[in-house]
Amino acid sequence: MTKTDVIPRKDGRINFSRMLLLIVFAGLLLLTLTRSFLLLTDIVPQTSGSTIRQIGYAILIVIAAGAAWADKRFARMVVAPLPVLIALLWCWFSAAWSPTPGVTIQRLVVTSAVIWLAFLCTDRIGTRRAVLVAQTALLAALIVNYAGILFDPVHSIHDYPSPWSKGQWRGYMGHKNIAGTMAALTALLFVFHGSASTRLLRYAVAIAAAIFVGFTQSRTSMLALGGALAVGILVLRLAGPIARTANEPGRTRFGRIGFGIAALVVFLLLFLTIDGELLLDATRNPETWSGRAQIWQPMIVAYLERPFFGTGYAAFWTQTTGAAAMAQDASRLGGVTQGHNGYLDLATQVGLPGLLLALAAMAAWPVAMAARVVRADAAICALSMALLFFYLADNLTETSLFDGDQIPHVFAVMALALLAATVRRRAPSNAAPETTPAPDRTHRRRRRRSTSGGARPVTDPV
Repeated sequence: MTKTDVIPRKDGRINFSRMLLLIVFAGLLLLTLTRSFLLLTDIVPQTSGSTIRQIGYAILIVIAAGAAWADKRFARMVVAPLPVLIALLWCWFSAAWSPTPGVTIQRLVVTSAVIWLAFLCTDRIGTRRAVLVAQTALLAALIVNYAGILFDPVHSIHDYPSPWSKGQWRGYMGHKNIAGTMAALTALLFVFHGSASTRLLRYAVAIAAAIFVGFTQSRTSMLALGGALAVGILVLRLAGPIARTANEPGRTRFGRIGFGIAALVVFLLLFLTIDGELLLDATRNPETWSGRAQIWQPMIVAYLERPFFGTGYAAFWTQTTGAAAMAQDASRLGGVTQGHNGYLDLATQVGLPGLLLALAAMAAWPVAMAARVVRADAAICALSMALLFFYLADNLTETSLFDGDQIPHVFAVMALALLAATVRRRAPSNAAPETTPAPDRTHRRRRRRSTSGGARPVTDPV
């Protein structure tokens, strides 16, 4: 047990306030994983699903606020890092110029609630408990979706049993891409976190989840899962060199690489904004990018018209005229509600400053914290970086970047919360390690000889 999971009670039991927050965190994941079931399937009427979700979030916010206020040890109610708060604040500012401020505020309430609840609960219940709750929720969702494939294929397989159906699994998630995301996140959480005694069970669940991803035929989820696994394994392999940079001056090798990548991204985005014809030329053929170009081009037009402010958070898809109507009418399915590219979607809504702030919060800040986190808990660092890579890769063809309670966004926020909780509670770099390693055989022999001779025992170095 690390310091991030120490509960300040002599009997070692979790207190009542933290128990409430553990329940709140489980409720947040329940609302997240059932979002598509309530809103995208015909099993539950959409109006009823929206009402259930609104009531659910209201209850969770009240319980979390009460639990945090009741515990005197909770010195802070705001536990999110500054980059996340700044990006969220810019999104709130966009309500001032949004043509549909009511929709903007409604969506931002959900986004803000998700961020606050995820950070507060993870910080208070501890990183290991948070991961365990997430693993339990994802495993339950995987079992339910497998049961749907076996016993209710009409709702669980796309176009079943049409002769032209490709047999794309979706379970009760409403769409194969959402189901693929859920299963891929399940694989990541079970691969990178857990005890050695549960390794066989964890890997079995991860394999079952990976198989489900394959049968969804979601190429985005499959490619993002492969890349995320590689990133997590790389972090574990380089844990030593990364951890050693925690005490070095700011201009280390990793710092220079990170700064260079950030500068390159900013330059590229500025260049594409100034010379927007490059983006438009890349989307002139509506059949390119698996047909997504017909949606992206009207969005690019809207972005180039308002590159600094955008249309307002969540406002683009609620408009009925202009570029939004063009994008909605362009879909071969008769209408769309998201841009199938989180970066373009967010830039269209909150402009280039909002996109850069979101990238700073969801990508630059975690990389900057990696050295400090891996020093305290390499498994948490590997898991968090894998989840964030999956999130960033998934947004190349889907939209969830800084977007409410979309499944990838919620688990990316959880990854940030894991990093923040580990950094906040870890021991100072010049202090003794959290746990003193057992002395090796040489130390034991020297200690026995020194003690038998009446001399002072040799102590292990700190």
